[in-house]
Amino acid sequence: MKLSSFNAGTRPNDEKELMDKYNELSGKSSEELTSILFDEVAKQKREGTFNYEAIESVLERMRGSMSDEMYNNLKRMLGLIR
Repeated sequence: MKLSSFNAGTRPNDEKELMDKYNELSGKSSEELTSILFDEVAKQKREGTFNYEAIESVLERMRGSMSDEMYNNLKRMLGLIR
């Protein structure tokens, strides 16, 4: 499963795919994850599939289940990819 399969309106086919992606990314450093994120964002922007508003909406819906620090970090990252 590619990160792009997590676009708004698209869901992973099953729990195994999600766990496979988690296992693939879980060993990566912060720098590696950031690089993967920026590469994926650039690709989606080139293809016209990047949806900032959808990502922002998900972040706001999840806000209550995360710490202020985590929310602020994600909000900062979101600002960087806009």
